[in-house]
Amino acid sequence: MRAVRTYLEMKDPSQLTGEASTPSGVKFKMIFAADGKVTREPLAGAGAKGEGTWKLDKDGFCTTWKGQTQNCYSVVAKGQNKWSIMRASSLLAVWSK
Repeated sequence: MRAVRTYLEMKDPSQLTGEASTPSGVKFKMIFAADGKVTREPLAGAGAKGEGTWKLDKDGFCTTWKGQTQNCYSVVAKGQNKWSIMRASSLLAVWSK
């Protein structure tokens, strides 16, 4: 949970914003609102825009995108200002600040 909070940069008291990139190089702007809503916006045309809900849990965070079931992730520090987003032993994304 600490890594999630460390990663997320406060730009506005009502939301947390950061950038995520998938192992295949697709980049997204992630916006986590204080009211529990989350959006993702592709940064380079590739990838799908999405919206849903999010919450912190003891190991990291969980998201539920519209039309999908909830998924929970752990956040692992990868170096200075970088974090790996993991589901079980699979790397799903790298967040950077």
